[in-house]
Amino acid sequence: MEKIGRRTVLKLSVLEGLGLMAKPRGFLPVLAMEGSETFEVVKTEEEWKALLSPAQYHLLRQEGTESLFANTYHQSKATGTYHWL
Repeated sequence: MEKIGRRTVLKLSVLEGLGLMAKPRGFLPVLAMEGSETFEVVKTEEEWKALLSPAQYHLLRQEGTESLFANTYHQSKATGTYHWL
């Protein structure tokens, strides 16, 4: 097995990080699938904002998450069977 140098690992890590940041910033296209056909969804950020609620936009386009302990069911005392997803 060939050794990989530290610089090579660093370069690959940087490239992977850039790739992860590119999609949410709008640099990479969003793809959709209908049947077996894949096509690009082209919308501006303003169109996404008009289409989605502020919470949906934050979650879907900015990779946001809900605040800890702030959801509707956190302090729920209702009887029932609860399952983790």
